[in-house]
Amino acid sequence: MREEKRDPIFIIGPALQHPGTDRMTVLWQTDAEVSGEVVYGPLGAEEGRVKDPRPISLHRNILTGLKPATAYDYSVLAEGRTLFRGSFRTQPKRGPYRVVILGDSHAPAEGFRGLVPRIKEAKPDFIVILGDIVASGLHESNWLAFFEMGRDLFDRVPFTAIIGNHDVKRETVLYDRYVGRLNGAPEGYYYSTAEVGGDYFLFLDSRNDLLFFHQGFWLIRTLRELARRTDIRHVFVFTHLGPASYKGLRRGFIGLKPLLPLMGGAGVSAVFSGHDHHYLRGKTHWGFPFFISGGGGAKLYPISWFNPYAWVVGKREVQAVTHQFLILDVAEEGATVRAVDTKGTTIDEVRLSPRIR
Repeated sequence: MREEKRDPIFIIGPALQHPGTDRMTVLWQTDAEVSGEVVYGPLGAEEGRVKDPRPISLHRNILTGLKPATAYDYSVLAEGRTLFRGSFRTQPKRGPYRVVILGDSHAPAEGFRGLVPRIKEAKPDFIVILGDIVASGLHESNWLAFFEMGRDLFDRVPFTAIIGNHDVKRETVLYDRYVGRLNGAPEGYYYSTAEVGGDYFLFLDSRNDLLFFHQGFWLIRTLRELARRTDIRHVFVFTHLGPASYKGLRRGFIGLKPLLPLMGGAGVSAVFSGHDHHYLRGKTHWGFPFFISGGGGAKLYPISWFNPYAWVVGKREVQAVTHQFLILDVAEEGATVRAVDTKGTTIDEVRLSPRIR
C-alpha cells in the first residue's frame, strides 16, 4: 500500500517581521526541507508570489512592492500545498497607528506567555521588541521557545526588534537567522531608521559604549537633520540599554548620554529602552521622557532608590516592578503611552505632544 505523503509541520511561524510601508518579511521553519513560497495580495486577490530557489527548512520570504496602510492576505505553501492562510497590514505613510513596545522576554522564561493574550487584545499594528528576546542567543532552543509562545500573535502582527546583549553573546549567527538586521541597516550593523505615519523611528545598537566609533557620527548627523525638518510629528528612539538605569549602579548606555542635549534640540518625543526588568518612566533634563520597559517576561529586578549615573540624565516619575508592555497610540493631535500589566490593567499613562516646528 502506498503511504500518503504528509504535510510538513511548522517548527517556527509563520512569523511576520520587519514591517514597512511597502514590505513585509514572512519567516517560517518546517520539520523537513521543502520547496516553499508565499502567495499574497489585497482582499484575497493574488498580487505576487515569493518562492524559495531550492528546498530548505528555514524560509525567509520578503514581500516587496506593497501599498501603505493596506490589508493583505497571505498564504504559506510547501511543495505546492497550502499550510497556512493569514493576513497583515502594512504601515501607513501618514495617519494614526498603534505600537506595542516591550523588552526582555528572555525566552524560554514563561513570563512572556502571560503577556501575549493582553498584547492580542490591544490589537497593535506592529510590535517593537527592545532586545533580549531570548535568555541566550547561542541556544537554538531559546529561539524556538520564543516563537512557540508567540505563534498565534506573530502570524498576524509583525514585529521588529532591537538587538540586545543576551540575544548575541559572542556571535550573531542565530540572531541573524531568526531576526536579522533591520530594514536599511548598514552592512554588518544593527542600527537603522524608519518613517512611520509621519513620525521618525531611530533604532540603536547599544551592545557596547563605543557609540562614536560606529553609529555615533551617523546618529549626530541624523539628529541634526531632524532638527531642521518640519514635516515630522514625533521622533521616537528605541534602544536596549537606555540613557538611565535604576538597577543597582548600572551606568546605562554611557555613549548615549552626551547626545541627550542634541536629542532635545532635534525634538525627540521619547526614548524607549529595556535591559532592566521592571517599568519606569522618567523625564530627562532636556524635557523629553524616557521609558524603561524590560518586563517582557524575565525575572523581575528591584528598583534602586538612587543611581548617580541616572541622576545626570533626569529624574524618575513613575515606577512598578511587574511584567508589562507599552502601548503607543499616535494620531495627528498627539501621542499617548500606556503601560499595561499581565491582567490588562493600565499602570501608567502619559500624553506626548507633537514637535513644535
